[in-house]
Amino acid sequence: MNNTLTLLGLLSKEPSYGYDLKHSYDRYFGTQKALAFGQVYSTLARMVRDELIRALGEETGGGPDRKKYEVTPSGKPGSGSGCSRRMFRPRRCRASCSPRQSSPC
Repeated sequence: MNNTLTLLGLLSKEPSYGYDLKHSYDRYFGTQKALAFGQVYSTLARMVRDELIRALGEETGGGPDRKKYEVTPSGKPGSGSGCSRRMFRPRRCRASCSPRQSSPC
């Protein structure tokens, strides 16, 4: 499962915080596919870098600062940005792969 697409799908409903995205993910997938908080935040950082989402701002409080994220126009399905093509482009076979290997490269 692609964590980027999953989080993008959850964010497409409404802007959300990383903590809330993790809990929404857990409600949908439970223990079948565990996702650590570190994976959530590293995936969100890549999505911001790739301009699929943006941080709306930070809230300070008693704990760590919270960032709320929303999907950008280039992260929306059907935007013509090639978002899904970038995420699902086929991997190239390494030159070190042998034709006798039982698993694909």
